Amino acid sequence: MYVGNEETYEVLRWLKESKDPYAFACNRFGETKNAIEFVEHIYKLGAKEVRVRIDYAGGESFGKPLPKEPYADTLYVELPDDTQQSENIIKCCNTDADTVDREDDVLTLWWD
Repeated sequence: MYVGNEETYEVLRWLKESKDPYAFACNRFGETKNAIEFVEHIYKLGAKEVRVRIDYAGGESFGKPLPKEPYADTLYVELPDDTQQSENIIKCCNTDADTVDREDDVLTLWWD
């Protein structure tokens, strides 16, 4: 799946391989393990696929630049064909995410 012309990655694989304990929307999930639990829940509700576009967060500490680490705060959820499952996923996501957009069968979830 591409978002615009940018490649996305299956989020569970990416999160489980990440060495960053705060790799995804840490302002909402805190530790990566909490984001993994959320994504697993979305899959249990019937999502076909959940993907992420990787950004690179950096910054500085004591005036020195920090290395840019892979980071993300947006998920792309491909909804199932089953209407009830899709409605359950949408309800869950609308309750949790700061912003939820829908284009065809893909939800975009974002945490600020």
